[in-house]
Amino acid sequence: MPSNPFTRFSLDALLESTTDAVAAVDAQLCVVFANDTCCQLFRRASGRELELGMPITARWDEPERGRFEALYRRALGGESFVVEIELPVGESQVLSSVRFSPIQSPDGVVGVVTIARDVTAQRGAESALRRIARGVVSATGEEFFQKLVASLTEVLSVRVAYVARFGADGLVRSVAVQEGAAPGKPFARPQDDTPCAELWGAPGQVCFSPRCEASCCQRECWLGVREHAGIALLDSHGEPIGSLGVAHDVPFADPGHVGAVLEIFATRAAAELERQTQLEELRRSERLEAVARLAGGIAHDFNNLLSIILATASTELEDLPPDLPLARSLSDIRDASEGTARIVRELSALARAQEVSPEPTDLRASLARMESVLRRLVGPGVELVLHLGNEPAIAHTDGHQLERVVVNLVKNARDALPGGGRIAVAARRAAEGVELTVADSGAGIAPDVLPHIFEPFFSTKPADQGTGLGLASTYGIVRQLGGTITVASEPGRGATFRVCLPAASGAAPSSGASDTEPPPPSVDTTVLVLDDDPAQRSLASVLLRRSGFRVVTAADGGEAQRVMQAQSVDVLLADVVLPESSGPAVAQALKSQHPTLATLYMSGYTDAVLSEHRVSRETAAFIAKPFTRTALAAAVRAARAQVT
Repeated sequence: MPSNPFTRFSLDALLESTTDAVAAVDAQLCVVFANDTCCQLFRRASGRELELGMPITARWDEPERGRFEALYRRALGGESFVVEIELPVGESQVLSSVRFSPIQSPDGVVGVVTIARDVTAQRGAESALRRIARGVVSATGEEFFQKLVASLTEVLSVRVAYVARFGADGLVRSVAVQEGAAPGKPFARPQDDTPCAELWGAPGQVCFSPRCEASCCQRECWLGVREHAGIALLDSHGEPIGSLGVAHDVPFADPGHVGAVLEIFATRAAAELERQTQLEELRRSERLEAVARLAGGIAHDFNNLLSIILATASTELEDLPPDLPLARSLSDIRDASEGTARIVRELSALARAQEVSPEPTDLRASLARMESVLRRLVGPGVELVLHLGNEPAIAHTDGHQLERVVVNLVKNARDALPGGGRIAVAARRAAEGVELTVADSGAGIAPDVLPHIFEPFFSTKPADQGTGLGLASTYGIVRQLGGTITVASEPGRGATFRVCLPAASGAAPSSGASDTEPPPPSVDTTVLVLDDDPAQRSLASVLLRRSGFRVVTAADGGEAQRVMQAQSVDVLLADVVLPESSGPAVAQALKSQHPTLATLYMSGYTDAVLSEHRVSRETAAFIAKPFTRTALAAAVRAARAQVT
């Protein structure tokens, strides 16, 4: 029969190797075996050595002695069980999970084996998790994040806890920061300048960065911190959207416990962060929708008034020598009206209420054509540099709207350089599409301002120097074009705006256009002006007569029908929105009786309102209010040419 490899020696070695405290007693509760861990525990608890043959209960006084004897007698009765016992060790308490097992022999139970395991840290971690969970279980949004970081600093005994969000601009911004017992200072810093930069590339894993006092932790809320632990927060698609972390002045007492707590709460924090981001996007959309409704009414009312002011001033200027004081005053009125019209157009763009006609557009060619305009825009003292590259950068976008984006961004960059500086504009093909960047060498944007940079009516300029609509309208245009716009900036390092537009599959169309002027109108061309506003009818009539047209007017569809029955009309100039009908409805009724009637629509409403009346600037003859005499005359000629 082969010898048993597990000799008494090897069994003793096996029991000595475990970190659990193992002891065996006989039926009289005298020690017959104790491993080194058990002896050390006994020594720390009683100051005595554990000797073979001594009663196992010798170290306890009543009533603990009676309680332990009862447990051993229970095991001697043949029962195997586990209990948790709190043992005083020095000045602290150690919680042990102790298994009592009877030693069976052919003659019955001859002793008891106890295996004790220190579960103090485990139960402490469970208690910590329960305490944190109680604090955050019913909280949502900002309250959840504030309670989470406050609980982490208290329960884990760390100096700093934080939740941060990753931004598309490459910055990490705090959502909540706790320093000890008080809220910490908010921060915004580049991803590669954070205490645990490696976690960006290790999603879902806790990363520890020891001894980081020599890096970025010298600044802001991590001043003097030696240890940092962080975990990336992942959205529902598995993409990193933020981070949860803690930091301390000295090494963590139990890194495993710290990591486990971060892992447990990372999922909830990530879900709450994603929900908060979605709510912020919804609120932004709701604000833009509210502005869209406001813009429609403002655009209509302002444009009607501006039509009268602008057209009257422009027409009177044609008859006055430019050196007269009255001519200079009228010129100021005209310029002020045009400036007001630009603000109305910015409101329309902000509301994304304008129709766009995307087509293949070469960004390089567009910037090259705009170079002289942009140089006049930035003025002296500012260096403008265009980086156009050698490869095509063709986007699927609206060329006119794109030019507005470029002008707005360059104007914003120029305003950031009151003492002069440099503006770099670049266009290139990127992995995400076609990229346009506008960078300035100015003072940069403060971290507390950066999150609000695209909000409507938000401006850091004095009240008389900005409307707060420039960047907001740019944001609206870019989103309407199907693109994205982000900004990266740090104080003292300027700002870089990055616009990414969808790439086009085809080539950009030729930019060549005919410069041939349409022929002047004949004196027998008759225009019917249909507008319910007497002032607008009168204004259009005056401008058309001064351009050589014959004019008749009508206030509604019924009057227009009577005018058409009484005389021949060549062109119908109709306001789109009428009190009891619409310009397109009246035009359709008139054209059914007069097929050769040319139609030109006019309106001060935004494109969103026009589309409700089935009018598109791209497919119908249309002129927007306010307009000048020259523009109106050209639009009437073009409409007449389409049917002759």
